[in-house]
Amino acid sequence: MLVEMGGEDAGRRMIEASLQRKGILLKITSEIQQIGSMGNDPGLASIVNDLKEARQELAALTLSGPTPETQGRHAEVLYDLEQRVNDLQAELGRASVRYRTSIAQVSLDSLEAAMPDDSALVDFLMYNDGEADKMLAGVIVREGRESRYELVDYESLDTIQDAVIEYRTWIQDDLADEIDIIETGMFAYEEVWAPVTESLNGTEYVYVIPDGVLNILPFSALVDEDEEYLIRSVDLHLLSSARDLLPNQFQLAEGEYVIVAGPDYDSEDVVSEEELAQALGRRSTALQLGIRGAGSGLRGLSFAPLPGAAEEGRIINEQVEESEEPNIVYFGQDAQEIVLSELRRPPEILHMATHGFFLEADDELRQRLLKT
Repeated sequence: MLVEMGGEDAGRRMIEASLQRKGILLKITSEIQQIGSMGNDPGLASIVNDLKEARQELAALTLSGPTPETQGRHAEVLYDLEQRVNDLQAELGRASVRYRTSIAQVSLDSLEAAMPDDSALVDFLMYNDGEADKMLAGVIVREGRESRYELVDYESLDTIQDAVIEYRTWIQDDLADEIDIIETGMFAYEEVWAPVTESLNGTEYVYVIPDGVLNILPFSALVDEDEEYLIRSVDLHLLSSARDLLPNQFQLAEGEYVIVAGPDYDSEDVVSEEELAQALGRRSTALQLGIRGAGSGLRGLSFAPLPGAAEEGRIINEQVEESEEPNIVYFGQDAQEIVLSELRRPPEILHMATHGFFLEADDELRQRLLKT
C-alpha cells in the first residue's frame, strides 16, 4: 500500500510504522528488564509484583475472551485492569527515571527534533506482501531545519540476501584476493546502498537502522562505484531503532575515559603455566587438523595477540591525552576482565579493543549453559 501511495507521505508513514514496530519490541524488552531489576529494590518490589500480576491477568483475559467469572461484565473488567496497569506504571515511573524513559511515547516530530541539521536517517524494513518477502527503506533528510521524507522500494530481497552473505563470506576469508573483495563489495553496494543515494542527495552524516539480513552487513565496508569504501564518503552511525536518537532523562557517567586494549590471553597472570601448556598443545593439534579449536565448547581455544587492537588503544589514548581528559589505560597483561569490576565509578567512556569470535553450534555446551 505504501509503495502504491508513493511520495513524501509514503516515506513518512513507513518511518512511523517502523518506529512503532521496532520501538515496541525494544520497549517491551526494556520494560521486562527494568521490572526485573526493580524487583530487587525492597521499596519497589511490591509495586513490581502487582504490575506483573495485573499484566498477566490482563493478557490472559484479553486472549481468552469472556469467562464464567467475567460473563456480562468482561469489557468492564478489562478496562479496570488496564487502568490498574496504567496506575502502577505511573507509580513506577515516578520512582524510576529509567523505567519512565522505557515507556515514553514517541513521535516523528520528536525524532525530527532529535536529528542534527544536515543529517539523514535510513530505516530499512523487511515485510511480506502475501506472496514474497520484500524490503523498503524510509529516508528522512534534515536540510537545515526542514525535513524531507522519501520511500525507496527494492525489487528483489533474494538478490540482496545473496549479496550480503557473499560479501560477508569474502571479507572473512583471510586468503581472499583484494579484487574479489572489491567486486563483491561493489555488488552489495549496488543492491543495498545505491538505491538510497539519490534520496540522500549528498548528505554525509547518516544514521542507519538495518533489518533482517542487513544486521550482518558491514555498511562501512561497502565499496562504491569509485572502488572506495563507503566510510570514506559517508559518516555512518548504526542504530537498532530510531528511538535510540530520542533524548532521555539519564545523566551521563562522570568517571574517567577507560581504555582496555590488546589483552594477552596467554599471560601467566591470567592462566597458570600448566593450563597454558595444555591450551597450546590443544591449539597445535587443532591447527594440524585444520580446525579452529579442539575439545568441546570453549575448551581448547587460544588466541594469538592482536597487534591492531593494541595500536587502536594507543591511538585513542593519544587523542584523549590531547583533549586533557582524565583517563586510565590497560594494555597487554594489564588488560584483564577484573580491572572493569574494580573501577571506582562508571567510566564516562569505555573503549575495549580485543578479539571477537563465534563458536559453532555445540549441543553439549548448550546443555551445560542451560543448567547454569
